[in-house]
Amino acid sequence: MQLKQGNFGIFIGCSHYPECHFTVHDEAEEQEEFDCPECKTHKLVARKGRSGKTFYGCSGFPNCKFTLASKPIAKTCPQCQCSIVTLKKQRGKSMYLCANKSCQYLFSEENE
Repeated sequence: MQLKQGNFGIFIGCSHYPECHFTVHDEAEEQEEFDCPECKTHKLVARKGRSGKTFYGCSGFPNCKFTLASKPIAKTCPQCQCSIVTLKKQRGKSMYLCANKSCQYLFSEENE
């Protein structure tokens, strides 16, 4: 068994690849699952872009092209009631940004 780098991150794979395709996925980093706020039928999954940066996109791609540049947080937007927001740093303060592309409401903990 060897530690390998794949398209979706690091995994443990058999050292006799390509004859053996056995892999072990690390379950320690369990991620919270979020429904896609655009299509509402698929889940958001972590992906790696061309530059190696992680982004979050709909598992229904290419039918749904919804993406987030930063990790989604389970918090309700007070403006549109969307159930997903992202954390954004603005002037040294942590703010929440609504994941709904038509809303984009920016709020802090104090605003609630």
